[in-house]
Amino acid sequence: TFTEEVNNIEPDSTHIGIKPGETLTMKDCAYAILLASANEVSSGVAEYIGGTVPAFVDSMNERAAQLGCENTHFVNANGLYHEDHYTTARDLALISREAFQNETFREIIKTPYYIVPTTNITPETRWL
Repeated sequence: TFTEEVNNIEPDSTHIGIKPGETLTMKDCAYAILLASANEVSSGVAEYIGGTVPAFVDSMNERAAQLGCENTHFVNANGLYHEDHYTTARDLALISREAFQNETFREIIKTPYYIVPTTNITPETRWL
């Protein structure tokens, strides 16, 4: 279930219109993030998994270091610009190599479109 955190994204950033109190499955969230670059979903998932977005971002930085990334520092969960948010092509290659080990990730990124079903708040389906 998404909290008010869904409203804490850049005003003109990509989103799918999630509302506070709305519930999506993690599967639907993964498709929304990877196919539609749904920034509010990225933040909501980060809050759900990490307890807070900053705590999740800390875990992203820890995981990047474990993968051997030497010039990466994440500041947010959605990848939107921040002056202290940076990475390199080499580090992204390391992160990508790890992501491709995940069967679900591979399945999602080869999907041309996805339909998010109706939710407890939104009676229409969302096409991604």
